[in-house]
Amino acid sequence: MAEGCPSVEALVSYAEHPVGIVDTDIEKHIRSCPGCRRAVDSAIASGRTALGSNNFARGTAPESGDKLIAANDVRLGERYEVKQLLGRGGMGAVYLARDRTLGRDVAVKLHRAGSGSDRLQREAIAMAKLAHPNVVTVYEVASFEDRLYVAMEYVKGGTFTTWLRNGDRTWREVIEMMLSIGEGLIAAHAAELVHRDFKPENVLVGEDGRPRVGDFGIAHVAQRTSEKIIPVSTTGDSDPNTPMTMTGSVMGTPAYMAPEQIVGEAVDARADQFAFCVVAWEALYGKRPFKGSSLPAIAAAIALQKFERTTKHVPPHVIAVLERGLAHDAEERYPDMRALLDALRSTVERGRRRWRMALIASVPLAIGGTALAMYASRAAAPASDPCLGGAEQLSGAWDPAVGDKMKTAFVAARPKDGAQIYTRVAGTLDGYAKSWVDEHRDACRATRVLGAQSDSIYDLRTSCLDEKRTELAALTAGLTEAPSAGIVAAPRTVLGLSSTAACHDTKSLTAPVRPPDPAVSAQVEALKKQVAEAKAQRLLGKLKPALDLARTIAAKSTELKYRPLEAEALLVVGDLEDRMGDTTTAIKDTEQAIVAANAGNAKLTAAEAWSSMAWMLTKSDRDFDRAMLAVQMGQAAIESAGGNPMLSAELTHYEGLIYETKKKFPEAKKKYEEALAATEALHDDAKLSVILNDIGGLQRRMGDPEASRKTLQRALDIRTHLFGENHPWVFSTVLNLGNVSYTEGDYPTASKAYEHALKIAAEVFPPNHPQVALALGNLAACYTEMGRFPEAIETHKKAIAMTEALSGPTNPDVASGLQALANAYVETGDHDNAVASLERAYTIMKDHTDDPELAGILVDYGAVLISSDPKRAEQLLTQAIAMGEAESKDDPGLAYPLTVLGGLYAKTKRFPLARTTLERALALRAKGNDIEVEEIASTEFELAKVLYETPADRTRALEMAQGAQKKLEKDGYTIKKTYKDIAAWNAAHPK
Repeated sequence: MAEGCPSVEALVSYAEHPVGIVDTDIEKHIRSCPGCRRAVDSAIASGRTALGSNNFARGTAPESGDKLIAANDVRLGERYEVKQLLGRGGMGAVYLARDRTLGRDVAVKLHRAGSGSDRLQREAIAMAKLAHPNVVTVYEVASFEDRLYVAMEYVKGGTFTTWLRNGDRTWREVIEMMLSIGEGLIAAHAAELVHRDFKPENVLVGEDGRPRVGDFGIAHVAQRTSEKIIPVSTTGDSDPNTPMTMTGSVMGTPAYMAPEQIVGEAVDARADQFAFCVVAWEALYGKRPFKGSSLPAIAAAIALQKFERTTKHVPPHVIAVLERGLAHDAEERYPDMRALLDALRSTVERGRRRWRMALIASVPLAIGGTALAMYASRAAAPASDPCLGGAEQLSGAWDPAVGDKMKTAFVAARPKDGAQIYTRVAGTLDGYAKSWVDEHRDACRATRVLGAQSDSIYDLRTSCLDEKRTELAALTAGLTEAPSAGIVAAPRTVLGLSSTAACHDTKSLTAPVRPPDPAVSAQVEALKKQVAEAKAQRLLGKLKPALDLARTIAAKSTELKYRPLEAEALLVVGDLEDRMGDTTTAIKDTEQAIVAANAGNAKLTAAEAWSSMAWMLTKSDRDFDRAMLAVQMGQAAIESAGGNPMLSAELTHYEGLIYETKKKFPEAKKKYEEALAATEALHDDAKLSVILNDIGGLQRRMGDPEASRKTLQRALDIRTHLFGENHPWVFSTVLNLGNVSYTEGDYPTASKAYEHALKIAAEVFPPNHPQVALALGNLAACYTEMGRFPEAIETHKKAIAMTEALSGPTNPDVASGLQALANAYVETGDHDNAVASLERAYTIMKDHTDDPELAGILVDYGAVLISSDPKRAEQLLTQAIAMGEAESKDDPGLAYPLTVLGGLYAKTKRFPLARTTLERALALRAKGNDIEVEEIASTEFELAKVLYETPADRTRALEMAQGAQKKLEKDGYTIKKTYKDIAAWNAAHPK
């Protein structure tokens, strides 16, 4: 070691503290001494590179020193398995880890203890709500052993600095990259986040060439005034490259700071604008705009606006834009990042226009117009790659002009959240556009460059892409004119765009029968684009116009005798008819779609149609045998087509739904888990949330509310991240979380969840909507349990009326509502209305003999008829018990009809039969898990009354009845009719 270097012990101690204080003397020495830096790096690389002490590796709390250890088998809980250290700093360390749940690599930033975790957690959660291709995606914000960690996207590649060094970048390439980076900052600003430490090292450029802004570890939520800001000292010779960590607030890297940030004033997004321009200037010139080896020197240069340049040529109009962004006074900069990017983008276009104008002015002196056009084309797309230019083909479908128009419309319609919704939508559309351009280039290169693909295949692929472009253009045009509710749903809407991956599946593209002659082929291509328009209208919620168009296309396809297109059009027709409530017709048209698809050898279209059939037959028609056949036929069609993992996962999900609807919960669980694993492998978070939502509901029905709540919360986190707070899918999961609380008997919490769901519904649904009816029904049931019977009855009536208006008076959902309404009437003693409601419910469901919902109606109807028509009541109860026993004679659910039937036997003086029946019911109650106290008490009470008829059993009877009363009192059931009946009987039969 050189003279003046720290001791070996000091260096080892430093190496064992990867998140130590940044601005210590030893840190400064290591930065300036290559020998000591190599020694520390060697110590770290030798194997001591992980999260904490050896105890921490085994799952216990880390030692206060956070010593480095071997990274093998280190975990954050059960989910993240640490692989290696990626970097460290004053706030904590970043690790490469494996997400064992989703099977993907992630970057995990573990904050050191005491590093402002409350503030960091708030801000990390705000970051997690961002969904933009130019921002590092945050997957999870949580804590482990009292330390905050943030799991985020792992970007393979390097930093922006690495990207600059790996090539001789032109000024235009740099600006194009900066424009993409700037979109990430705009997304953050739209979420009210100010980065405050924007610099080249905090921009990651993936192997795909896409930049992502990251490391928002010191970001703050815009307009928060409570946080203390400490100025950076502008005296002395502090290093401007040093990241500053100070008591009170992490300040960032002074070399890139705006002057107001340096002196500790409150900052807003214009501080990020300043840092952005510093980075751009440095990328263009190779040096920063303001010279100075210390902060005072830099601050003086900023105040004097003394800019540094080199001999490297950068157009003056580019520099003019950056100089404005670097103004000392924030008020003199651009009003926001969007305005800055627009100005920068115009410089790039201006450069291109000037070049083209110069070409036009000079070349015609030597060559004619045709040669000029060819020359210009070659200049724009070099001969080495004739497949550039895909992005230009999306002009008018998704380009900056379309984006600006859409954002303006969103903000005008929804001033509070329009900009944030637009950010989510734009991020998805940017990703879709990139996939389209990539597919376009791949199709071209396969034929034009590599010669590995025939012209006919190339034509099929580009025709497919033309359809996707038409759908995209129709969708973006519709979103620009969407009403407020359509804007709220837009983040989910754009996820429904037909995948461009279909245009890569040459087997599926070549399988269908081709049109017989060129004239028919031209008409088919035109009709395919109309199908794409109909799909876009469907996504936009314009169901009637979409249906009319799809029916017209189907009719024309029939006239042309081109079955593959007829199948595709009929599939859209059936789906739209189902969405509009005409499921009977929808099933018939979907059957015809299958016939046409098979005739035209369109195997994947047939599989899609079978999938649609399975859904409709399960949810609306409840024809479970046909639904299961549809699943099997769909899977067979997929297998014949060569496979389609996403469609296969969807069919598996529907198979689980069939089992759940039939109350075959173990079978449903197995299929849901298969669908979940398949969807996780495809990294489709939106569809993943659908399956999680259903699994959470199933777990609740299987008696595991804790697992249900955990699963549903995961679904809610994904959906809120993707779509924001007010969205139909968020509504659905909030509703399901309310159901979990209802199942646990926590009716106040459940009612709050239902009321929250209805508030979301008011924002995202029209007044009459099936989901609104569902939420109203659940809330009414909650009111019944809370003893708010008049409110329950009125709310049930609203829900039933809404369901009738939407689905007709004989829909099974109407029967479910009537059954719940009858229960409220029973609680108020309104026997006649209870009977009338259940009679109507029974009339609707009586022919659905394989539907478990019928059994519940039979029991409730039998119960209310005991006093007025015991003979009919016995018939209904016996039928319900027979339905249950057909599945299992040991099912604890049989205890309910047996209890009611036992009570009927007692009322009709058949005491031995009553006793046998009720003893069986009580034994079945003991076998069940999470049986409600009220159910157990009701069985005990009915048995107690029967036992009381035998003098020798009266002591047992009185003890049982009083025990039932105490159970209800302990669990707060004193408002229920069951309790009042038991209490009254006990009062009349004292010990």
